Amino acid sequence: MKLKLELKRKLLLLVLAQDLDLLLDLLPGTL
Repeated sequence: MKLKLELKRKLLLLVLAQDLDLLLDLLPGTL
């Protein structure tokens, strides 16, 4: 049960990190 929760958290972090990368790519490079 606890292991499943840890996996979910890691997956969520991974998705969030990818979203952040995407957002940074969308931002102008002059930031």
